[in-house]
Amino acid sequence: MDDSELVALIPVDQKWANEKMRWEHPAEKLLERIEEKTRNRLLRTDRIPITSQTMKKPATLSKNEWQSFLRSVKCDRSSDKLWVQYTVKG
Repeated sequence: MDDSELVALIPVDQKWANEKMRWEHPAEKLLERIEEKTRNRLLRTDRIPITSQTMKKPATLSKNEWQSFLRSVKCDRSSDKLWVQYTVKG
């Protein structure tokens, strides 16, 4: 996990895990480490944005890095929010 363009996706419903199952999910220390390694390029299934404007640029990324990341992300923009897609360059 040393690539400078690392992106992660976490399939999670934190509210359900915490409230219904009483799980710490995602685990706080693991989440912190993933955010650090990805420089906050983290996609979560429980936080699929309606628009790219709802995704805030992290201070850890330049404007160009953030724009490149956003161009690679596509999400279900309906109220269902059923999917997220990240296109890997190459």
